[in-house]
Amino acid sequence: MLAALVAAAPVQAQSSRAGKGGAAAQAEPKEAKSGVRFVICSAKNVKVKSPLWYKVNDEEAKTVTISARTATPRIKPQGGKVVFYEDNPIPPAEKEAAKDWKEPKVVFTVDTAGAASKAFCIVMPETETKVDTIMLSESDFPKKGVHLINLSQKNVKISTSVKGDFTDAKITMLKGGNTKGVSSSNKWSLTGANHGDQLAFQITYEGVKEQRVKGTGGKSIKDEKGKVRKEKVKSEITVRRSKFVVSERQSLISILVDDPARDGVKLLSIQLAD
Repeated sequence: MLAALVAAAPVQAQSSRAGKGGAAAQAEPKEAKSGVRFVICSAKNVKVKSPLWYKVNDEEAKTVTISARTATPRIKPQGGKVVFYEDNPIPPAEKEAAKDWKEPKVVFTVDTAGAASKAFCIVMPETETKVDTIMLSESDFPKKGVHLINLSQKNVKISTSVKGDFTDAKITMLKGGNTKGVSSSNKWSLTGANHGDQLAFQITYEGVKEQRVKGTGGKSIKDEKGKVRKEKVKSEITVRRSKFVVSERQSLISILVDDPARDGVKLLSIQLAD
């Protein structure tokens, strides 16, 4: 079940430095009520640098670890963007230390212009420092919801069954090829369910697989070297067959991406919880 696939929340380090003018660092502020949450989505399991620093304001900075499956706490953008640094971007308060201080290198920047007040950002890293992003609104992925997004190149079919045996199957097609955004054509959602409700599902796509060439009597045909002959045929290939489990504490988001290990589709899961 997808609920079993959800990893534990990432370690969240919090740091601050004395503010400008020598003011002592105050107690860490509570998590922002608005802002952007970040989560990695990578079929190749590429990670970004960790930890990353970001500015809370002009006098304070904190660290965050962006991981797969579990979104970070909300980060408030500064000037329409979130800038991630490799070290603390706030100058030291001590004059002697400040003389030799240099602003740390920017790891990457995320443009948040037009983002919802509560948003989450899917980070798709090519390298530790080069990333693509998709910005989404949290309101489109409410708690007690189960969501599926197709970011692969292939058309995907999701079949769901309340009974569990698929005699009552409902089928939805999600178009492939939209790797930069989310719309009704590549998104499926289950909302309005109750905590603990379960829904059987099967996700498939039309692909090509190898099968044995069989002759009379169903026996496999071998070549001159004695190896079983195989042929490639079109087939409906199953990505996952299991059950969605609804939770009142979180939203479960599954993302379909191209599998780099084969000409197929891979399912990645994200937990969006308080």
